[in-house]
Amino acid sequence: MYKALIALIFLFSISCTSTKKTNSLTDKLDTILKAELQKPFNGLFSITQNSETVYHKIAGFSDLEIKEPLTKESEFVVGSISKQFTATLILQAYEAGKIKSTNR
Repeated sequence: MYKALIALIFLFSISCTSTKKTNSLTDKLDTILKAELQKPFNGLFSITQNSETVYHKIAGFSDLEIKEPLTKESEFVVGSISKQFTATLILQAYEAGKIKSTNR
């Protein structure tokens, strides 16, 4: 799954040179996800560029017992993993000089 995510990010970064949506990018992303989603996975993929969603895919179930499919309204319990993303963003902002260690 991590290989698919890295491949998605790589393909998206290549496509960022153009602001136009292309079917070829969507096709490439679909191909990667289809190959990786042969394994059980519950979640969604969403890529946004310039405040516009350029790719969105939902896979899996919100309730495995009754096989209820995920929707964009499904809720996820993210637990503590969001702390790592928040810490990374704060450190990146600090390194870019956007915030200072003395800010409160």
